Amino acid sequence: IPGIKFSKCSQTQYQQYLKDQKPACILNNPLPTYFTDYSFCGNKKVDEGEECDCGPVQECTNPCCDAHRCVLKPGFTCVEGECCESCQIKTKGALCRLAKNECDFPEVCTGYSPKCPKDKFQANGFPCKNGEGYCFMGQCPTLDGQCSELFTDGAQDSHSLCYKMNKKGNRFGYCKKRGNTFVPCEEKDLKCGKIFCTGGQRSLPLGEDKTFNFKKQKQNVTIKCKAMFLYNNSRDIGLVNSGTKCGEGMVCSNGECVKIEKAYSSTSCSSQCDDNAVDDHEQGCQCEDGLIIAGWGETLNLTSVSIMAVVLVMVIIGVGLVVLLVRYQKCIKIKQVQNSPREMQGVENKVYLPDEHHTRSESVLTDIHPLQRSTLAMTTEHQNLDVLKLESYLLKRENCSQKEHKVAT
Repeated sequence: IPGIKFSKCSQTQYQQYLKDQKPACILNNPLPTYFTDYSFCGNKKVDEGEECDCGPVQECTNPCCDAHRCVLKPGFTCVEGECCESCQIKTKGALCRLAKNECDFPEVCTGYSPKCPKDKFQANGFPCKNGEGYCFMGQCPTLDGQCSELFTDGAQDSHSLCYKMNKKGNRFGYCKKRGNTFVPCEEKDLKCGKIFCTGGQRSLPLGEDKTFNFKKQKQNVTIKCKAMFLYNNSRDIGLVNSGTKCGEGMVCSNGECVKIEKAYSSTSCSSQCDDNAVDDHEQGCQCEDGLIIAGWGETLNLTSVSIMAVVLVMVIIGVGLVVLLVRYQKCIKIKQVQNSPREMQGVENKVYLPDEHHTRSESVLTDIHPLQRSTLAMTTEHQNLDVLKLESYLLKRENCSQKEHKVAT
């Protein structure tokens, strides 16, 4: 008889697997582009050109969507989502997702989308659980916490002697696996191989636990070291989780105990938030205590515009100063030409002759309009005639004086 559904046992094991392993590839929602389906109004899927789709008209119960046309009803801005309330998008800053733990951030609505923004976590490597661990992808992994997941809440991390098993390099203790070869742990990496717990009970149906006993002769104490082994060759969940603290400022990464700086990169956010600036797990920035900067992009754009305006004004001022300097130099040159030494000689020299003046006038007339040049030439000629008349008059006067002097004698 072919099976038509999963048995109760299989369903329980599957649910337990999802709870413990949290496989991202199964729990996340696939992109709509992965599905090839005919688009039409009423298929309960918002296709291109649709604002909403609540299914067939007779089945639609959404008060925000017009089931006949798959568009929002007049006056409404959204249909569903964490940031959609009474068919209206919530205001910017409204809380839409609480912080799950100290390694998670609360999310707030953007004011323009009905969906809550992508989940943001505290920066990887941020101290958590009073210094017992460091944040990693929104969780605070510790050895005690992993033991509780593997062997119920009563389990906890076992004695450090148990981790000596990880030097063996076999399925009972190792740090890495290359093909079918188990790579033993180095001394510094012992807490990053198989995890060993004590107490609790087996809670996973996917494998079996094995307990190793170490006896301390002097104290007459038996140490129990319990480890988890899977039935198949899938990923060994009995290895210490990545991001688990293995020393001060050290975390497990790929079976090695390395410094946080090597395991994670960091980004400084102090310049982007007024107070309580912290990095998130994607090397973005978050501002704690609700101090998320409103209009971050707008603020940056305004700042850029202001800077450009200041630079433009400074450039204009600089160009103006250069123009003034050039004009000033031209004025200086013109004055120097007007006050040349040749002209000054004509004023001061007692032997300054009209002929020299006449010569200089001719050189100056080259830059004057022809009509003005002729007028000036006529004026100069009249002046020369007047000089000649004056000389003739003086000569006659002198002759007359001489004659009168002779007559008198």
